[in-house]
Amino acid sequence: MKFPLHKTVVLKLSVLLCVGGMVYAEPVTEMVTQVYLEVWGSQPDPQELEDLSLQVKEQNWTTDELRSALRTSDAYCDALIIETFENVLGRAPDEGALETYRVQLQAGWTEKQLRQRLRNSAEYRDKYKHQCFE
Repeated sequence: MKFPLHKTVVLKLSVLLCVGGMVYAEPVTEMVTQVYLEVWGSQPDPQELEDLSLQVKEQNWTTDELRSALRTSDAYCDALIIETFENVLGRAPDEGALETYRVQLQAGWTEKQLRQRLRNSAEYRDKYKHQCFE
């Protein structure tokens, strides 16, 4: 006896994505777009979306793993370092500082730790030694 396949089952199955034997119930591109927007504050360009979606599929990343990968990427760390240097020291970092702090951020440092390190630097003290902080 044959049983009719219900339309909702067909629709639900059509949303599933199968890559390399792994089945994804959540549309990967939606997850990538949402996490990218959260981390970067903008939509990924089409090539970034394609590349990241492929990585998520191939490495079977969770949302948290994708978020971590984005936040430890060279591009994200460099942008954070440049912004923090501008805000704290009023200048861009040199290549040595960029590399040093990129390694630290990728090893687990937070933005707060980076800011604190710059505020504890001799350059910061020299720059602001004549200002009165109340």
